[in-house]
Amino acid sequence: MDQTITARGLVHHAIIPKAFRSAVRPVRAAKSRVVAVLDVRKAQGNPHSHVEQKETYLGEKFWQIQPLKQGQQADYRDSASVDKAPEVHLTSLNHASLEAADPAALRNFYTRVLGFSSLDRPDFLFDGAWLEGAGLLLHIIQEDPSVPKRLQSWKDKYTEEPRPWFIRRANHLAFEVDDAAAMEARLVFFGIEYTKVYVPDTDAEQLFFFDPEGHGVEVGCDYAKVADMLRKKLGNNGAAVAP
Repeated sequence: MDQTITARGLVHHAIIPKAFRSAVRPVRAAKSRVVAVLDVRKAQGNPHSHVEQKETYLGEKFWQIQPLKQGQQADYRDSASVDKAPEVHLTSLNHASLEAADPAALRNFYTRVLGFSSLDRPDFLFDGAWLEGAGLLLHIIQEDPSVPKRLQSWKDKYTEEPRPWFIRRANHLAFEVDDAAAMEARLVFFGIEYTKVYVPDTDAEQLFFFDPEGHGVEVGCDYAKVADMLRKKLGNNGAAVAP
């Protein structure tokens, strides 16, 4: 077990049962192409946008819409502008998507390590998988070789070998379990390195680890204790937010 102390004194415990690495396959370069510049702005009820119809390298058609810079555009950081915007009400979180160089390997990770179930998937022209677990729909999508990228591997964003404690303050999916010790035993069983921390002022555990494609994953326990702690701090007058 390695122990790391951050600049603010937070202690991270890194548990390393054995090496856990992902193999990122090289992908060929390809580009989308413009099929037509469409003069359909009025038909779409949006006269202030430039619309192009394009095709991916697989022949899939899509439309790219670029708002035209006419006069002073609204700034979402300005509350006055937000009040004038067309209203939209989100009804639900539909799914989360994860890009994958090897969709099959990522599917196996989420189904075999975290217990997701496989779902039927539309006949897209690219590989992938639709999964369901913990009340979440998860879409695994084969990475698009036509997208220009600066990095060849997810590890290239770091200046040293990636460690799970990097995830805590970065993008990650977070799940809750009823037995953190069992989750730790499962990670050790599969040889997955992870970092364990505790939510301040509670004994709620958080386990952080990478999936094979470098996406951050958190699995925690006793988050209700975090909510109780926040309620006490707010004097039972405010809504608690789970970590």
